Amino acid sequence: SGISAGQSGIILLKPGSTTDYYVFTVEGWPGSGFGLGYSVWSTSSNTLTTPLSSLNGACIEQLTAACDGRGGYWIISHQKGVGSGTSNQYVAYNLTNAGLNTTPVISTGIMKYPASGNNRYGCITISPDGKKMCSAFGGLPVTNNTTVEIGFFNNATGVISSVATLQQNSSTNPKKVLPAAYC
Repeated sequence: SGISAGQSGIILLKPGSTTDYYVFTVEGWPGSGFGLGYSVWSTSSNTLTTPLSSLNGACIEQLTAACDGRGGYWIISHQKGVGSGTSNQYVAYNLTNAGLNTTPVISTGIMKYPASGNNRYGCITISPDGKKMCSAFGGLPVTNNTTVEIGFFNNATGVISSVATLQQNSSTNPKKVLPAAYC
């Protein structure tokens, strides 16, 4: 539905396997309620052993993965919210040799996608050392003129913490860390 996502797909080899890949996709703005989905592709039989399934209907636009430090991965996205609601929450799902844990680790950020309006695209990334997170929203600023937030990422637990925004107006957010930032 809508416009294509800023980060629409990731493919990861299942830890411990040489033939099974997890394929993750996320909807673009404004989303239809399918959100973050996944399927499992077996290269040995060239079939989808798990057809496309919705993992979190509230996620849009942002999708990334990071190593968990134990041979697995974290699959990370940002929730828009459900229906007319908005959300400032990040979700992280752990993929290990046992498979995908479908119960997310939920972390609270600052920025929220609006419930409706203009296209709001976004991207998220984790630093190569697995310790920092950066999330950017495009389009018009969404919360107190913010478009970028940064924080710490714990690759052992999947938790995002100490989130701060990069913004133009320091009076609206005491956690401002730079004088101005634009995507």
